[in-house]
Amino acid sequence: VLMRLASAASSPAPPAPSRLARTSTLALLLLVGSVESYQGTICDNTQYGTSLCDGTFWGAEVVLDGQRISGTIPPHMINNARAGLTKLHLDNNEISGTLPPTTGELSILQQLRLSNNDLSGIIPPHLGGISGLNQLWLYSNKISGTIPPGKLSLLQQLWPSNNEISGTIPPELGGNWSWDISACTDLSGTVPSQLN
Repeated sequence: VLMRLASAASSPAPPAPSRLARTSTLALLLLVGSVESYQGTICDNTQYGTSLCDGTFWGAEVVLDGQRISGTIPPHMINNARAGLTKLHLDNNEISGTLPPTTGELSILQQLRLSNNDLSGIIPPHLGGISGLNQLWLYSNKISGTIPPGKLSLLQQLWPSNNEISGTIPPELGGNWSWDISACTDLSGTVPSQLN
């Protein structure tokens, strides 16, 4: 036994894992952990819990982009957030259904990002009345209808491509010099002079 212990003690230790291997393993564990945590619905998710739908959320921003969120956008979630929501980011998920009509009543909303989902229906007409809206991301859904006219002079990013949106670009768009029309190629009609 003593000879075996002495032999084991004199044997070289196995090489320690390289720094690159340790880093790669850590990165893989973090990636797996993040993918597993990104799931749920708008009313029950890992970031906000149930607060978006039970009336206990009082924040100004809802950011749930790229988190494998499924289901629909419940109208009572919009109702609960009417008073102070400035950002609603739901892009790159698996959300279906239609955009609640009351979305147009988010009076101080500045950013509405809904791209890369499975949304259908029309853009709520009252959305055109949100004067401070500067981002409206709709691309890669099944949204139809037209862009509602209204008070959208501050809108800088309107991305309606890969939908079924038709009609013309409302003439009041583009008052801000940084307006980006690059994603509006699916619309018909005359481009307002301020966008040329």
